[in-house]
Amino acid sequence: MGHWDQDRWCWDFVWRREWFEWERSSVDEFHKMVEDANLINQGDDCWLWVKDVFSVRSAYAALYNFAY
Repeated sequence: MGHWDQDRWCWDFVWRREWFEWERSSVDEFHKMVEDANLINQGDDCWLWVKDVFSVRSAYAALYNFAY
């Protein structure tokens, strides 16, 4: 959806089709909203499991606050 250019995020949206004329104002409004976002590059994202050992059971318990 975009890339970092030094310390600035540059959006690069790729749409599956051309916009209909009646959609254009909504698309322009969306672009203005995301351009105003203040994004900070803090490195690559990653997943970190902070419970004991990952299992489907432990994931389900964590998501639904169950103790097993």
